[in-house]
Amino acid sequence: MSAKVFFYCLKVWLASVLLGPVLFWLCLMRLDDDASYTFPNFLGFWGYTILYGLGFSLVSFLMFLLAETYIAHRNWPGHRRRAVTALLGILLTLIPFLIFLGTLHFSNDAISIAFCLSYLLPVLAGIYFYRLMAP
Repeated sequence: MSAKVFFYCLKVWLASVLLGPVLFWLCLMRLDDDASYTFPNFLGFWGYTILYGLGFSLVSFLMFLLAETYIAHRNWPGHRRRAVTALLGILLTLIPFLIFLGTLHFSNDAISIAFCLSYLLPVLAGIYFYRLMAP
């Protein structure tokens, strides 16, 4: 495993862990009119969700790192590497939600959908924003 692959995976993972709660907070502001949405409440929520996000997604990060190490050693074109990495990112983001929420069938549960998407979108953005580095 090279340091370049490790830091690529770390940047993608941290994008989700740090930006996911922000996106979810913004979605909550739109979906729930009854709650208090002040800046001190946001900071407490953000810190709390970052700690939980780090803990709950650590296994996904390690699996992503191992898979990305394998992908980086393939002689695939860049677009194929990104597509496979994006598919891997989708799976490794949704599987923990499937485990912890018990289902991915949300039907009309807008908050659960926003919760999943708020972490999935930064993963996909990170995969396409950060340069996929080969060893």
